Amino acid sequence: MKILVAAMIILLAFTTPVAADPTAKTRHEQMIYPVVLVQSGLGSSSGSGTVIFSGEHEGEIHTYILTNHHVVENSIEITQVWCSGPPKCEEPEKIDTETRDTVKAVWFEYNRLSRNIGTRGQRADIVAYSTPYDLALLRTRNTETAIEHVARFIPEKAPIYLGDEIACVGAGLGNPPFMTNGAVGFLDAEVKGEESKYSLLTCNLIFGNSGGAAYRWSKKRRQFELIGVPAKISASWASGPITHMAWAISIETARKFLREHKLGWILGDPVQTEEK
Repeated sequence: MKILVAAMIILLAFTTPVAADPTAKTRHEQMIYPVVLVQSGLGSSSGSGTVIFSGEHEGEIHTYILTNHHVVENSIEITQVWCSGPPKCEEPEKIDTETRDTVKAVWFEYNRLSRNIGTRGQRADIVAYSTPYDLALLRTRNTETAIEHVARFIPEKAPIYLGDEIACVGAGLGNPPFMTNGAVGFLDAEVKGEESKYSLLTCNLIFGNSGGAAYRWSKKRRQFELIGVPAKISASWASGPITHMAWAISIETARKFLREHKLGWILGDPVQTEEK
């Protein structure tokens, strides 16, 4: 009997199904659908964004889109106005005032996971941004209907290795979001004058991919996970843009950005309440 049981265990070990590669449906729903075209500055410029939360919060639906600050900076205007004194300022002086225009988030719809059949758009407000991080967060004005497909963050402290296969998705040149494949080149690069940590990725990027998503497939959790926000490409004076040397803001920086703006609950942190 002991020999038979041991044999059965060995047989099960060899017949346990290996995790299959993701299907076309999984790729589409977890990578392409969460990425949107972001139109800023009354449509004068465009980039990409990624839906990172959509659900009920404080009694209504909140939908948040993560993007780069430089994608929406045309919709942020800071001007100086004269302040005559209290209560707006302590003494007469010029003060900065900020105006934020709405932007437009555009989703693309498909037949058979391949044929684009049209778009749907929503107005969105810039609720937070950081120039040093080159990140911004948008909230759509639809407070009644949630978005079905939302990008999943890679778990905190989950390792990312050099050579990991990844995919980048963005609405390059204003086109429907499309995917390019590559690998992780190296991590924790810094850019002078910025506070973000960057990862070098070898997926091809072009103008308009900024604010999109870099994903890695997790065999353990059976899902694509957001590991960075594509923001820059390399260039040289001799050859111009080097599209296969892409730079993505690390997901650790994105988490830090959200928490500094008291939006950590999007990541699953406890909701912060102000003491009265």
